[in-house]
Amino acid sequence: MIGRLLSSAPGRQGLYIRPMRRLGRRTIARFSLSTEQYAFLPPIDRVLARYKMKRNAHEYVIWFDSRAVGYFQLNLDPRETSHYAAGDDVCGLEAMCVDSRYQGHGVAVSALDLLGDVVTEFHPHIQRINLTVAVKNHRARRAYARAGFKQTGTVLQIRNEPDQIVLTRFARKQSGDTRFDPGNFRAFVLGESESDLIKGRARFASDHRNTDVNSNRTDERENHEAA
Repeated sequence: MIGRLLSSAPGRQGLYIRPMRRLGRRTIARFSLSTEQYAFLPPIDRVLARYKMKRNAHEYVIWFDSRAVGYFQLNLDPRETSHYAAGDDVCGLEAMCVDSRYQGHGVAVSALDLLGDVVTEFHPHIQRINLTVAVKNHRARRAYARAGFKQTGTVLQIRNEPDQIVLTRFARKQSGDTRFDPGNFRAFVLGESESDLIKGRARFASDHRNTDVNSNRTDERENHEAA
């Protein structure tokens, strides 16, 4: 399951996560962030530039039907995450974003639920995932809560930045955990029933049919070269 999820052949359908490859940075650099995202996240080119300054961070791309739709980093350096993710078995989830053209389809929640598979495959020593989110970023807080993240009770006050809440979650699904089931992703994104699923899939395709054709072709080519 994990191998199929993370090593999927280009052209597969559904949502999956893969490590960033060199050519993939071009695709991410073209992401369009919503006004709401810009309020809490630097421009995407600055996010990518900051990554190069980190000692032990790993980039991942969220794909949906062979299209790059999201991005995040897992920071495993305790020296850089000690203020919110202390410990050698804790990693920090950073810079998560979804291209504005694909927001509102449940991408973030589904990707968050797949984090356990990413950690198992690439960082098996990690037991917990922590993150910070702006107090006023209610949309992101709802998504993190749905994916099983809980407040630690810590609020970070950083100069010239909005107050941040620290959230945490076990890296892998625990017994009795009622987090969103990725197996239901397609129904969650596209509809509540089988008929709604079919209609929703057509609606999703229609919504994005006019997306820059050249951009889509580049996404697919880079996905193929990264395989």
